[in-house]
Amino acid sequence: ISVVMILGHNALDGISTRDAGALADLWAFLHVRTLVSFTEPLAFRIFVAYPLIPWIGVMGLGYALGTWMLLDEVTRRKKLTYLGLGLIVAFIVLRAANFYGDPTRWIVRREGFFHTIMSFINTTKYPPSLLFLLMTLGPALLVLAWFERVTGWPRRVLLVFGRVPMFFYLLHIPLIVLASVAFWYLKFDRVIFFLAGGFRIPPEYEPNLVMVYVSWLLVTLALYPACKYYGKYKFSRSGRARRWLRFL
Repeated sequence: ISVVMILGHNALDGISTRDAGALADLWAFLHVRTLVSFTEPLAFRIFVAYPLIPWIGVMGLGYALGTWMLLDEVTRRKKLTYLGLGLIVAFIVLRAANFYGDPTRWIVRREGFFHTIMSFINTTKYPPSLLFLLMTLGPALLVLAWFERVTGWPRRVLLVFGRVPMFFYLLHIPLIVLASVAFWYLKFDRVIFFLAGGFRIPPEYEPNLVMVYVSWLLVTLALYPACKYYGKYKFSRSGRARRWLRFL
C-alpha cells in the first residue's frame, strides 16, 4: 500500500481543491498544501503543510523496512546500500525522462551547466513528489548503511536523536520560531512572527546559506540535552509502562 501510494500519487496532481467540490477540505488534507478555513461553529484556519498522501505511505514504508534492523549487520548494510542506489538510479532515469514524478519539469538553463543541474534537482517537497522522495530517501539509506560502521561518541550522539525522532521534531519547530523572532528583533529591531502570516521581509535582509547551516547546528545542539533526558525516561521502566511514549 505504501509503495503504491508513493509511486502513484503524482497522477493526482491535476486534481485541485476546486475540482473536489464539496470534498475540497478533505482533499486538501489528503493531497494539497493549502490553507483550510472553517466558519461554523468556530471560525478558524488550518494550514495544511504536510498532506497525508504520500507522507502516510512514507511512514508505512519505514515501518516495513524496520524488519531489516533485525537482520545481521552485513546483510542489513547490503540491503540498505542496494535499495539506496536503486532509488538514486530511479530518480536519475525518471527525472531525465521528464514525464512523470514531479509537477515541475526541469529545463536546460541559459545561465550554464550549474543552473541546469539546479533545475534538475529542483523537485517538489509540498507534498513530496515521487522524485523528491527518490532523491532524498536514496542517499538517506546509503548514509544509514554507512552509519553502521560509526563507533564511539559520534554513534552515541546520533543514537540520542534517533531514539526520540518525533520528540525532536515537535520541539525544533517552536525553538526555530522563537530563535527567528529573536534574530529579527536583534538585527532589524522588528518583531516578525512567521506563523502569523502577513509579514514583510526587511529589504535590507540578504539570505545567507552559511547562516542557515549554523542555525541548523545550533538548534540541534540546543535540543541534545532534552532529547538525551527524554530518551532515558522513554526507555526506563516507568517510561515503558506508558506505551504511547514509543511514538515519540
